[in-house]
Amino acid sequence: MGDGVPSGRGGAGAAPGGNAYRSNESLLAVVRRYAPGIQFCYDNELRKKPGLRGKLVVAMVVLANGSVSEATIVEDTLNSPAVRDCALAQIRGWQFPAIASGVTSFKTPFVFTPPSQ
Repeated sequence: MGDGVPSGRGGAGAAPGGNAYRSNESLLAVVRRYAPGIQFCYDNELRKKPGLRGKLVVAMVVLANGSVSEATIVEDTLNSPAVRDCALAQIRGWQFPAIASGVTSFKTPFVFTPPSQ
């Protein structure tokens, strides 16, 4: 699986001394921390469908408290409902660093390729 690279803008507004937004680097760090769970979803389905490959692009909305309020697939070339549903269930439980106020919306891709034989 390739690294997810978040794209998008963080939420605005903050109390003095508080973080006003989440940087792409902080978003990517969280995606990487939780990536093994997404890989688990893919690996389970790969056992049933050898050669399964493709990409999922997930759009997320993260609240100020760091919880994921929304996660939707905006691109799917993997065409695997099992991986898609498993990945969304995982992502909805992710926790990002809290910020003072606002929401963060971004998209991140997950690229899946079977191991070389």
